[in-house]
Amino acid sequence: IENKNWVGTSLTDEQITMDDFLYIYTESYEEILPNETFNINNSSIQESTYENNSFINSKKTMFKNFHLLNRLDDSNGYNYVTIDGIYTVELTPQDSACFVGTFSIDTIEELTNDLLWEQIIDGKLKINENTTVIYDLDIMSVTVNGQTATFSEAEIAYFEASCPQLISISAK
Repeated sequence: IENKNWVGTSLTDEQITMDDFLYIYTESYEEILPNETFNINNSSIQESTYENNSFINSKKTMFKNFHLLNRLDDSNGYNYVTIDGIYTVELTPQDSACFVGTFSIDTIEELTNDLLWEQIIDGKLKINENTTVIYDLDIMSVTVNGQTATFSEAEIAYFEASCPQLISISAK
């Protein structure tokens, strides 16, 4: 799949390569739905940004044994997300403000995303066996090897703004 997008004067050229990709969308009135499920055994997305025909940056995202379940509940304005699998991010040029590398993600408590405020308000993830991320209203706590740091909604927004190459991992 190849996709070209113009935003102002910038062109984003995106190429998606998928192997063994399954997407399921189910709609029902008997449960919290619609549900979206992504099962990816092996896939990569290469995005490059150009401005005035000059290369700005690129991001390659790779997925392996990756599973994402997104449940939408229109009645309360939330969606619920479960993420499990391996996710790799490579950036060119390297950006020290961005997270790059390979991340093994396991959902401990499903993420609850407030659709009105576009932020995760509850949930718990385990990343690479040594990192736990806990969302609680407008606070995110990150524990790495027993050391905990807490970030406010404003600090999270600042990080997202300082790393334009990286698509937010929030469940927007």
